[in-house]
Amino acid sequence: MKSFEDLLADLVRAPGVSGFEDDVRDVIVGELNPYADNLRVDKLGNVIAGKGGGKNGLNVMLAAHMDEIGFIVKFVQKNGFIKFAPSGSWSPQVVPGQRVMVHTKSNGNVPGVIGTKPPHVTSEEDKKKPIDIGQLFIDVGAEGLGVEIGDPITIDRELKLLADGKTFTGKALDDRVGCAVMIDVFREISKETDLRVYAVATTQEEIGLRGAAVSAYDLNPDLAIVLDVTCALDLPGVEEGEHESKLGGGPSIAISEASPQYAYVAHPKVRQLLIDTAKDLSIPYQLDVSQSGLSDAATVSIARGGVPIGMVYVPCRYLHSPVELANLEDAKNTSKLIKACLGRIQPGSF
Repeated sequence: MKSFEDLLADLVRAPGVSGFEDDVRDVIVGELNPYADNLRVDKLGNVIAGKGGGKNGLNVMLAAHMDEIGFIVKFVQKNGFIKFAPSGSWSPQVVPGQRVMVHTKSNGNVPGVIGTKPPHVTSEEDKKKPIDIGQLFIDVGAEGLGVEIGDPITIDRELKLLADGKTFTGKALDDRVGCAVMIDVFREISKETDLRVYAVATTQEEIGLRGAAVSAYDLNPDLAIVLDVTCALDLPGVEEGEHESKLGGGPSIAISEASPQYAYVAHPKVRQLLIDTAKDLSIPYQLDVSQSGLSDAATVSIARGGVPIGMVYVPCRYLHSPVELANLEDAKNTSKLIKACLGRIQPGSF
């Protein structure tokens, strides 16, 4: 069995911009298939792996999104420079100067850099203006490399373990960490479990929670647990009361999450199951009232007649940037918590 660290590295390495999840989906299928009773890919590209007999009549859905934020080729100039559009939410100030990979149909992966005017030839007035992604470009160093409009683009960066041996950084930790936790949980569930457990790697979360909506409608689970990351705000200049979660504090059990358009509160019974399990097994945990975004939980919860749902997130610094950073023990404790919770789910509880 592949170690958690190697599993995570393979998931981070694979490209998978929203709507272009083919490569990371192949990795996930390869990891889940040996442990599944059955596995399929639905029409929207979600991976759905099932296991267990369902003798107690309960179907449980574990969900983690496999897509990552990235870019899409918008126009290829005659001199080879590429104009691009963001896919998902980026902080514009972290985009210039990044190494990227353009994933072409005819010429494989084409490396390039996101360029902008150097400060030597930029006016003082322009330096003060907010960065506009629409004014940036990608330089691949040559013309005629098979780049076409619509090709997806990812950050060119792999997983890196830092000096403490616990902290790791890389692109697409949102939500390849959640995918790694889900796979780790699924491969250790006995096929003789009374539950019917579905591991679902969802598509297009970063552009509208789309894959989760259709997969939850299809499966109609009795309850679901969404695995994602959350903002770790234990940073210089951020007051302790403003933290959503902190690195090294253990899995973050979400009470609620919100965006400007929508908010969701976790189902109280699922939330309490998670909290009680963490307390009983002395698994470090933290509680999260998030005001910074939504996860697949928002759409899974309202599938068909409604799904009781819990959200467990791995704290992550610098979300939606090329240098997302998380803690290995937080991720492993998240896996430990979910495994234990599955063993406590009883008929009639939800």
